[in-house]
Amino acid sequence: MCSSDLTLLVLFVAEVYSDVLGDPSPDTLRRRLARAINRRWAVLEPLIPLGIPLLIGGAGLISVDAAVWAALGVAVAFLAIWGGITARQRGRSWPRVAGAALVSALIGVIIIVLKAWH
Repeated sequence: MCSSDLTLLVLFVAEVYSDVLGDPSPDTLRRRLARAINRRWAVLEPLIPLGIPLLIGGAGLISVDAAVWAALGVAVAFLAIWGGITARQRGRSWPRVAGAALVSALIGVIIIVLKAWH
């Protein structure tokens, strides 16, 4: 598990804990905990698609290097998808949606290149 994954996990636990403590309902702890986990699940969602190639690599089906590159590729693809979705939700034309997706993906690629170069 890399440090960013661990950071997301710690953030998730902290948000769930905060929600449970701040929940004024008379429900049981179990119900409040379930409600908080359900509400904060979005914090962990990015780990699922990125974790699939890493699990495949950890199982030995592909090399570790290939698994890391695949996870980075998935991350860049998701940046492109969300950049396009955001542009479309703002009513942009399809060429501008494509441009937003491309720019979002390029930002991810630049971050990866700079990190690898460092």
